[in-house]
Amino acid sequence: MFVKTDRSVVCLSADSGKPLWRRELAQSQKKIKLYFPREKLIVKDGVVLVSYAGKDPAVLNKDIQEFLGSHPRVREYDGKLAALSAEDGSFLWQSSYLPNLEGAPGEIYVSNGVVWPGPDYAQPRDLRTGEVKQTRNIIERLWTDGHHYRCYPGKATSRYIITAKRGIEMIDMYGDNHSRNNWARGTCRVGVTPCNGLVYAPPHSCGCYVEAKIFGFHALAPARTTHTSNPERLEKGPAYEKLRTQNSKLPQAGPHTAATTRAAARPGPAFRRLSSRHGKQASADSSAR
Repeated sequence: MFVKTDRSVVCLSADSGKPLWRRELAQSQKKIKLYFPREKLIVKDGVVLVSYAGKDPAVLNKDIQEFLGSHPRVREYDGKLAALSAEDGSFLWQSSYLPNLEGAPGEIYVSNGVVWPGPDYAQPRDLRTGEVKQTRNIIERLWTDGHHYRCYPGKATSRYIITAKRGIEMIDMYGDNHSRNNWARGTCRVGVTPCNGLVYAPPHSCGCYVEAKIFGFHALAPARTTHTSNPERLEKGPAYEKLRTQNSKLPQAGPHTAATTRAAARPGPAFRRLSSRHGKQASADSSAR
């Protein structure tokens, strides 16, 4: 077990909780109250990646609230990222470290023995030696100008880093198949979810760049390479016939009667449960006497 404190990293025995080693690190200089943490700790393949020694700007005000984020002065943080041996805490290498561009810890991903430090991912490094594997500033031509970084962290798959600048930007770690989608975005503090070969973008209340906003729950897929003329492409599940039509059997919002109360108590087959999409589930109050 590894714990990051203001002044050190401590390795504890998972069995007994006793300290196995401690590595002292320069303390970050915290001058302003931030709403989200600055620091990062990752353990991968016997290496501990940990941030330290950053320096807050003396004054920072972004939309009344204090963020390091996409404010231009995020570069002033000037922190360090140390790679330590998980075995004994010895230094392996170090590089620069910056927080996330919207008030969160820095975005750092590890894939196939290579560390990809954000926010620009321009110099991936060997996990054990710190050697720079390549230099390429993809985001200069991938990110759309204007707008702040989204209010949630990016994600990554085994091949792509997914940033959250204007919408969804995909950095190909092993080739040049980069892409961006300026219209799909995730929900605050959570973002999108890459899974099953798709990118899921959930409903959200974001009002930024609202004229290009798309609504609802979306599962985004790569461009099709083949097309089918099969008329039975639609696979109808058990909820298909129950969805709202002119003869819908789903309970609707309206006056509360005994009949509508009984209908609302039944499990709903649709996303958000009912066609009225309020997501409410009727249940008895267990505290009632």
